[in-house]
Amino acid sequence: MIFILLLLSISILVLSLRKMALIEMDGNKTVKEEMKQNTKVLALGAPIVAALIVIPYLAWNLFGKSKGWDGAYILLGTSIITIVSSFIFYYKFRKYLH
Repeated sequence: MIFILLLLSISILVLSLRKMALIEMDGNKTVKEEMKQNTKVLALGAPIVAALIVIPYLAWNLFGKSKGWDGAYILLGTSIITIVSSFIFYYKFRKYLH
């Protein structure tokens, strides 16, 4: 069950990042359109932040909920990998759209 939740949260993160990149690539002509775009991007930030918090927790849970230093290493390592891979995916996808 934890593995399924982990895959679900990773897919939510990837889809939200992809949608955010697509929204930001739209050309803005008026202030009203730019406000709508900023609102959509802000709304997509919530699932991204939630996934960035949940993914390390689920990985820690999947590896046995260790309360020692190894659990801290799992949380920290998973957090760093998640954040770096999110930035890489986002900027590669934006570059792909250009």
